Amino acid sequence: MTEILTFSQRLVKVMQKHRLTAGNLSTLIGGRADLKHVLADDASHVKRVRLYNKLVQSQLFDQTDYEQLSRSLEISRLGVERYRFQYAIDEILAGHAFHTSVELLTDSGLPLSERLNSLQEADKIELICFNSCYHGLFSAIAPLFANPQRDISMRHYIQSDSSINVAAEYIAVVMPILFDSRYSSYYRPSSIGSRIPSMGGNQLFIRAFMNSRIQEMYFVFVGNSIAFELKDPASCQLFSFVNNILANASPQPVAIKETSPHKLDFTSLCMTFLSHELNRATYYIGGDLCFQQTPTEIALSAFRDKGFSSDEETLRIISRTLSIHEQRYQNQYKKKKPTYRIMTLSGCSRFLSTGETTDHFVGFRPFTPLERKIIFGNMLKAAKENRYFIPLLLSDSNLDQRYSLVCYEKLGVSIDAKDTDYDIFNGYRSVFLMLPEFTDQYMEYYLDILVRERCYSRQRSLEILEELYHTFLKENDLTE
Repeated sequence: MTEILTFSQRLVKVMQKHRLTAGNLSTLIGGRADLKHVLADDASHVKRVRLYNKLVQSQLFDQTDYEQLSRSLEISRLGVERYRFQYAIDEILAGHAFHTSVELLTDSGLPLSERLNSLQEADKIELICFNSCYHGLFSAIAPLFANPQRDISMRHYIQSDSSINVAAEYIAVVMPILFDSRYSSYYRPSSIGSRIPSMGGNQLFIRAFMNSRIQEMYFVFVGNSIAFELKDPASCQLFSFVNNILANASPQPVAIKETSPHKLDFTSLCMTFLSHELNRATYYIGGDLCFQQTPTEIALSAFRDKGFSSDEETLRIISRTLSIHEQRYQNQYKKKKPTYRIMTLSGCSRFLSTGETTDHFVGFRPFTPLERKIIFGNMLKAAKENRYFIPLLLSDSNLDQRYSLVCYEKLGVSIDAKDTDYDIFNGYRSVFLMLPEFTDQYMEYYLDILVRERCYSRQRSLEILEELYHTFLKENDLTE
């Protein structure tokens, strides 16, 4: 992450860059009182904004300075920890880091990526990682996971922390391999105490099998740029030693990623979603409507018409999935628990134009204009009849969003590619995270930042959606 400084800290750096004292600057901008409070870091947000505007009008600094000062205003408004959390969440939604990660070097001067690249020909690779949540590390590890057939596994242990940003930053960092089933993650809550052996710090243990020869590596990370490597860890069987400690830890660390069913199919996927959603508050952010908002009879017709499978298989899928889908549909609109759906105007327009949701199951044909009328109309009707169902539109249409996130109160957060088609046989992957700190923090972020600051009000959102809907009806001759 780029340097995070409050407004007063950033202003001091800008003043030093331009060789200005507080006296010089206050004379040039005519704001002695506000400047004094800002530099003492006891100014209100209003005073910081007022001083910033005076600095802009003075044209004393260059564009980069003003961009950094503007960003620091937001940091001071939110607080450093909340800003870091929000920054990490935005990286998760976008699916990539917003800055170029620092390349990790070993203490010998060799890039870590180059050291790990020597394992590309290994028959089997095992990794154990403690903390070490650095973009540079996971950028170096990701190429080892590039081959889906490679026999590789990684267990990542996180020391949970009450700090507001830790959980989100961990997820943002591991995104390159988060969806890979060969990557497992675990956390140790701080409150557990000493019954679990203390295995903290930032460490990486590697064991690779290469032509019947075992090669081991061990790194300790000091910050996000240097990795100290132990020479010949295989001589003392270090990997086995650590593995044995973890196997005998009591209580065992808790899994962060929910384990998927061994034989995943569309029905078991729907059942998993239902178990998460049923009678629980949900907080969704995506592009448009989602698959469970499709009335069962329309879903049934679209599935049969697509001819995705043989007649026999179609009947089997329908008999197993029909009641599950109906429960999801009814639960979405009728439960007495908050059900938030944050969408974009462009996403809703696209659905009405194409008849496909962003999570449109590959086994369904696009919905017809008449079906779109029913689906969209039912959503608007449900919003009027059930105060717990809350569709909202993002006011910022430029939100960089590659992934859809759904938070389930006191349970976890689901992350899916925004343009998924749930084609299980073609590499569809989802991840469900059960890290309590992240669930709580994301829910707070969702309600305090997304709902209050980045969305139109519920009333205004419904007005815009109604206008969009009636325009669609007129253009398709569907008005009654």
